[in-house]
Amino acid sequence: MLKYTTRDLQDLTSKWGAARLITVNGNIPTQTIKFGEEMSELFEAESIDDVKDSIGDMVVVASMIADLKGNSTALECMLHCEEEFQAATNKDLLIIWFGKLCKTTVRGDLTQIDLIVGGLLKILDNICNEYNLSFNECWNLAYNEIKDRKGKLLENGNFIKESDIKDEN
Repeated sequence: MLKYTTRDLQDLTSKWGAARLITVNGNIPTQTIKFGEEMSELFEAESIDDVKDSIGDMVVVASMIADLKGNSTALECMLHCEEEFQAATNKDLLIIWFGKLCKTTVRGDLTQIDLIVGGLLKILDNICNEYNLSFNECWNLAYNEIKDRKGKLLENGNFIKESDIKDEN
């Protein structure tokens, strides 16, 4: 597995999303749903590898959301987020902040997306720390898994892996 710096991962992930039209013709509501799917995998994780995989996938999706908004990259959102999280467990906070993402998305008020993406990423970093994992390691795992993935962007904004398209035929 290739190891990239976090800054390189941000650039590579953004280029990957644009090349597959996710951040060109996709939409934030679809990516919000995808984030929720990945979050459920974290809560169902039975091994440390499953935890790493789900966290990495959520970071990739958060990057797609930030890129769709267009003001800041996910990494910039994370670095500029000044929220302090101490009131609840990290998984409880993840649910709360996912709720904020859903609410903002449903209302179409995207003014808080950068703050929300930054908060979600900081919480994921805290969860990594709980498991003695590296945020960078999780993102590397996810990026290395998707970097060569091909597929099709549907009209509703869903990206379907090429292998899933073949399975449907």
